[in-house]
Amino acid sequence: MGASSLPLDVGRARRYFTRTQVLGLWERDGGCASCGQTTFLEAHHNQWWDRDHGPTDLTNGVLLCSRCHHRVHADHWEIHTDPVSHAVAFIPPAHIDPDRTPRPGVHRHHPREHHREHPRHNQTTESPDAA
Repeated sequence: MGASSLPLDVGRARRYFTRTQVLGLWERDGGCASCGQTTFLEAHHNQWWDRDHGPTDLTNGVLLCSRCHHRVHADHWEIHTDPVSHAVAFIPPAHIDPDRTPRPGVHRHHPREHHREHPRHNQTTESPDAA
């Protein structure tokens, strides 16, 4: 359950991610996990709903822009999300890379994380001309 008592994991009860889940993915991913785009985003099952019988859970979801989402499905890329760091890895199919070398996704820091890590970020400084 989320902080507002809305379920964030629905398993196989629903195919499509709920609005609450998409907001959770947005909070975690901050945009397309592949290219970083922040518009035209879609929730994707890392373990596909049809092919792999994957659950509709946050741990099995990732945000992708429409272009990257179509590419993942058309070429059968695999996506893995680290459960602790939330880092995303894209594994290309053998016809693109015979070694199937994982490619790191875009890991965007949420603005609140950025401000916590850089406390001076919001502080204003006087310009040299101010006096």
